[in-house]
Amino acid sequence: MFAIPDQKKDYGGGVIEKFLIENPDLRFKSPSGVNIELIESFGFVELMIRVDPNTTINSLRDSGSWIIEWRDRVHTWNRTRLGLGDNGENRLFAHLDSLNKDKYSYGEIAELVNSELVEWIESAMLARQNMELSPGPSPEMDFETWKNEQWKFRFSELTAISNFHLLLRTLGFDNKEIGHWKDTLSKEVKLQKSKIQIKDEPVSREKIRNWLEHRRKRSNVGGV
Repeated sequence: MFAIPDQKKDYGGGVIEKFLIENPDLRFKSPSGVNIELIESFGFVELMIRVDPNTTINSLRDSGSWIIEWRDRVHTWNRTRLGLGDNGENRLFAHLDSLNKDKYSYGEIAELVNSELVEWIESAMLARQNMELSPGPSPEMDFETWKNEQWKFRFSELTAISNFHLLLRTLGFDNKEIGHWKDTLSKEVKLQKSKIQIKDEPVSREKIRNWLEHRRKRSNVGGV
């Protein structure tokens, strides 16, 4: 496994609840009546302002500082979850830089990263398959036991997808690109073609080289 940014044990589950526990002073409604909604996306928190029939331009304007406070808290929390708040990106850089100094080429590093990404897609698909093939509650498995088994499979699926998303995001891919590669690799895994495609996609030799060189400049570390 790569030294990817720090992951919480509940990654992909209970994300919004964890954010709220760590930010207990935030209120979902502003003094002027504007409401906030939170959405979980790939293990991160996204912020929405709910515009009700009674929401006015003045109420939004009066809620400006309250909205900014929410925005800043969510942004900071997501960065910490991504690992940027506690040097997760630095750990990934240190690991890949070390491989390069150990004479792994940029292309070989890209292939290792892509193999890891494919493994996460395979893990997610296997968990989904196990969940769908479950026969349901039976005399041998009561409802609570079956429900717990279903949650374990679902948690494994979400964790694998979150890891996939996390590594690509750290390497500079945006959400649209990550979604595209998730769908593409999922199709290739179904067709048992994933091993053919991992050499230079989704993470190319150039992507690894450019990312490492950029991080070396930021860290004042000489290249190899």
